[in-house]
Amino acid sequence: MKIVILDGYTENPGDLSWEEMEKLGELTVYDRTPVSDQMEIIRRIGDAEIVITNKTPVSRAAMDACPNIKYIGMLATGYNVVDYEAAKEKGIPLCNIPSYGTEAVGQFAIALLLEICHHIGYHDKAVHDGRWENNPELESDTCRYADLDEVLGSSDVIALHCPLFADTEGIINKNTIAKMKDGVIILNNSRGPLIVEQDLADALASGKVYAAGLDVVSSEPIKGDNPLLNAPNCIITPHISWAPKESRKRLMDIAVDNVKAFLNGTLQNVVNL
Repeated sequence: MKIVILDGYTENPGDLSWEEMEKLGELTVYDRTPVSDQMEIIRRIGDAEIVITNKTPVSRAAMDACPNIKYIGMLATGYNVVDYEAAKEKGIPLCNIPSYGTEAVGQFAIALLLEICHHIGYHDKAVHDGRWENNPELESDTCRYADLDEVLGSSDVIALHCPLFADTEGIINKNTIAKMKDGVIILNNSRGPLIVEQDLADALASGKVYAAGLDVVSSEPIKGDNPLLNAPNCIITPHISWAPKESRKRLMDIAVDNVKAFLNGTLQNVVNL
């Protein structure tokens, strides 16, 4: 079978190998594919039966134009770049990669929180500039499970680690922010569209939200007119929390296992059938 990977550079910039995937079929790997060029996406998929993507959209139009597609695999946990309903209607299994980067994303969220609370970069510069300043403590803060209303009303830190669906898009907005404690900290290591960015920027400017640590934004790479670029106390990193080499290796191994399962007549990590 022909296998095409539309954007392999993100997972493997050259420090890992596609050798195990190559054993499963005739493999073509594109480092990057223009995400807004529908015709180029269709051309690159061509007559491939297996399509694998990270951030390159696979639309209904692409599925219509490439009728050989029999399997779509994600190089990610989220799968919002694929037309879920179209794949389901056509009987094309869509498989994702769960849990490959839990540790990495979790530790990055904690790193964002600690930077927000302790301003390590700021204090390093302050010492080099001859200033000696204090920082806050987290001693009395706690973490536990709770329903959404309780989370919004009682949390000092709200961290987003949920998938992007129709009912989670914009879950952080002016109305939900209004329910939060004054001085709340918001972290997002999941998907940018979970947050209405202008609403968060306004809340940061007013002080309702003390700070935000974001590894994702609504449009990536970030656009120059994104209101969060000029918002106070807002740390933005380029969607890298998932990307230590160890996590990427696990991701690639699971992607191979997903394709093997499909070729063997079974499915694993399927999300749409």
